[in-house]
Amino acid sequence: QILDVYPALAVVLYMLAFGTGVGTVPWLLLGELCPSKVKGVASGITVFVAFITIFGVVKSFPFMLQFLGAPATYGVYAVVCFITGIYTWFFVPETRGKSLAEIQTIFGTLE
Repeated sequence: QILDVYPALAVVLYMLAFGTGVGTVPWLLLGELCPSKVKGVASGITVFVAFITIFGVVKSFPFMLQFLGAPATYGVYAVVCFITGIYTWFFVPETRGKSLAEIQTIFGTLE
C-alpha cells in the first residue's frame, strides 16, 4: 500500500527540495556575489551550468524510469535535491539586511 503513494510523495519532495535549493539559490546569489565587472560572465556561466543540469535530468529520466521504476527514479531525484537543500541551509550564509559590500566581504569577492 505504501508503495502506491511513494511516487507521488517523492515528486512532491523533489519539487519542494528543488525550490529551496537547486532551483533558486544560484539565481538569488548571483546578483549578490559577483562584482559588476564580472557579473555578465558569471551570469552566463550560471545559466550554462543550470541548463546543462536540466538537460541531464531530462535525458536521464527515461532511462532511470525504465531500469529503476518510478518510485526509485523519483526517490533519487528527491534525495539529490534534498541533500542540496540541506547543504544550502547549513553552508550558504543569510544575506538578508546586509549591504552589497558586506555580502561580498562575507564571500571574499570584494577587493
